[in-house]
Amino acid sequence: MIYTGAAPVVIDEDIARQLGLRRTGESDTIHGFGVGDESLVYKATLLLDLRSSVRPSGVYGLSGEVNALPGIRARHAQFDYRTAEGKPLDVIGVIGRRLLRAATVIYDGPRGVCEIYLDENIFVDL
Repeated sequence: MIYTGAAPVVIDEDIARQLGLRRTGESDTIHGFGVGDESLVYKATLLLDLRSSVRPSGVYGLSGEVNALPGIRARHAQFDYRTAEGKPLDVIGVIGRRLLRAATVIYDGPRGVCEIYLDENIFVDL
């Protein structure tokens, strides 16, 4: 999910544990998900399956820190989000402004299409 009200990339704390992500030992106070929620910070590589006009289409990685908060999945489950095809959508995290600052987002509401163009320089070779 894209959330312009949050600065970091934030994932559900249970997902961070299931993935075996390594904590940095840091913690942050995050605003936008609640009033000053305390979060744990993890090292992670976010993998995105991309279609590119410059690179071959495929999976590309973004390495860095992500914040983890408890209950993101449960908070969003109540809204019964669906894909364009009507399949249930499981929200396990949100993409905030730290990633979006390298993006151009075009949303076409009548067509239900969202396109995200990312600066090619933010990717790491996998």
